[in-house]
Amino acid sequence: MKSLLMVLVTLASISAVVVLVFKDRTLEPGVSQLQTRSIPSPAVDTSACETDLKTIGVVVDAYYAQNGKYPPNLEPSLTAGPTPFLRPQTGLSGDTLTTAAYTITYNPRTGVVDSGGSC
Repeated sequence: MKSLLMVLVTLASISAVVVLVFKDRTLEPGVSQLQTRSIPSPAVDTSACETDLKTIGVVVDAYYAQNGKYPPNLEPSLTAGPTPFLRPQTGLSGDTLTTAAYTITYNPRTGVVDSGGSC
């Protein structure tokens, strides 16, 4: 009887370890291997912020090179006209691009694009 109890305790312990090891894995239909679930992280927002910051900076510089002055604002100066520098997007208004994770501001006097430390 004691050996049966020991076997059951051992099997329960092994099952607990297996559950903990594979709890973040799923088996998708049509996929023969277990895959780790994608969990969003703050690094994703930082990466998007850095990309937007760099893109807006490059666009401001391109506008300056073409017109000899900085654009008066981001929206609509860079999104309108026959050859827009940027596509209109949600959160882009006046001198700022605002998302749920970060805000990028533009200073038309100096041409500086800044995230305020968000990126």
